[in-house]
Amino acid sequence: MALHPGSLGVVAENPAGTLAGKGFIQLTMGRFHGTVRPLGRIFGLVVHPDHRRRGLATTLYHKLIDQARKIHGPEILFLAAIQEGNEASLRAAKTWATQIVKGRTRYLFARTVIRSPRPRSGLRIRPAEPRDWPAFAEGTTLFRRNAEFATQATADDLRMLHEREPFGFPLQTALVAVNAADRPVAGLSVVFEGLVETGLYPDLPFSLRMLNRVLRFTPSNGVLKPLSVRDLWHDSGYEDAALDLWKAAAWQFRDKGNRLMAAVDPRSPLAAVLPKSSFLPFEGGLLALAADKPVDLTKTLYHPF
Repeated sequence: MALHPGSLGVVAENPAGTLAGKGFIQLTMGRFHGTVRPLGRIFGLVVHPDHRRRGLATTLYHKLIDQARKIHGPEILFLAAIQEGNEASLRAAKTWATQIVKGRTRYLFARTVIRSPRPRSGLRIRPAEPRDWPAFAEGTTLFRRNAEFATQATADDLRMLHEREPFGFPLQTALVAVNAADRPVAGLSVVFEGLVETGLYPDLPFSLRMLNRVLRFTPSNGVLKPLSVRDLWHDSGYEDAALDLWKAAAWQFRDKGNRLMAAVDPRSPLAAVLPKSSFLPFEGGLLALAADKPVDLTKTLYHPF
């Protein structure tokens, strides 16, 4: 939960007292049909293989939802991302979701690189400093001002997020692209998830192992150390700066992880700027939503994942 401040978690134990499943929900505020409302983002729900097909995922989902409603009441919305083709997760989500949104999630991955990229925008890329947080907060708010599920962060919120060290070292940092006046015109925040938890893929199916030899969507040692990109934004006319930041992060943080990762709406301006991950065996996923009305699909969807 250190990676997602404001989160709650539930676990399930088997009779022997070992872990059978777990799940988390981050409680925040998000825009929905023009109104800012409590939003519960469900993530990290996993059931041990020995305990699958017994309804445990459904139980975990509903325990998380019950906890969140005790805090925020009936006004809270719920949102969860489901990987394309994960039928078990989809069945469990349908027990609580009022809407399943297809085709509006694109996963972006980039391998970390050992050579410094050449900026296309001509702007200077540098680490964010305390004086940048007001411009960073304003930039993110304006960039996603019309998006459904969009969250808002103040300069103080951003400062506290990036200064926290729950394990004695920073878990999150930010880069900015600055103009000639040294004012940020684009920004990006990265969470070093791989320093806390890793993904292990030692036993990929034969077909995926063969495909991975060519596409390398997972590292050769089977250990995925994610660098999670959040709050990527740019001012109007500075689209190239967003791409420069993405590439700079894949180089500058290569000692913190091995895959840069993000989720965007294919209709977002970012989808037109950032390169598609052609090396992935899948492209996107589904969004499960529980709300009192359907989401407005004419608007961009903000993915707080």
